[in-house]
Amino acid sequence: MTTVIKIGGSLQFSSNLEKICKTIDKLSKKHHLVVIPGGGRFSDLVRDLENEHDLSGETAHLMAIKSMEVYGITLNELMPELQQAENLEIAKNRNVVLFPYKEVRECELESSWEVTSDSIAAWICGEIGCDRLVLIKSVDGIRKSGRLLSSIGTGDLEEIGQSVVDSKLSGILKKYEISCWILNGGYPERIRELLKSQETKGTKISLEGEH
Repeated sequence: MTTVIKIGGSLQFSSNLEKICKTIDKLSKKHHLVVIPGGGRFSDLVRDLENEHDLSGETAHLMAIKSMEVYGITLNELMPELQQAENLEIAKNRNVVLFPYKEVRECELESSWEVTSDSIAAWICGEIGCDRLVLIKSVDGIRKSGRLLSSIGTGDLEEIGQSVVDSKLSGILKKYEISCWILNGGYPERIRELLKSQETKGTKISLEGEH
């Protein structure tokens, strides 16, 4: 079973990043894993350039995707078992850190800041025929009234007004029929638990009617 894992940009300077990568690197010996880098501070720099020079939304979007690859170089060094790839066909059969610019630049995704690396990872997940996406972030998951939700449907996700994932993610999950987990990168063992038992602490974004 293939699992697409996006490592959030908020973890770029976390003391846990190396532990996360070491865990994924080890898991890749038993599982087919495709890792997608987030944007983080590199994407923030793109926003600054966009504002400073009044760049078009399309140009800023492409720059932000390219900035994900800068982070990807770091992840690739920290996960030597994974190959660097720019091609979806390679990702279908090998453990890779996928550099998304080449594949995403002309896809149907909207060129705006509403489409973050979350949605890009989901699109890649769908395009390679994978139905499980894991988003590694710096929070445990989605909360409602202060309570961590162990699961939430894609429809409810669109209505609760959260900021953990981008607003376009639910539509892509529905289109490709993907289940998505949000896990806290501060606890890398949760990645291992999820791949082993299909359960761990976090929030599962489920398709409507899925249990």
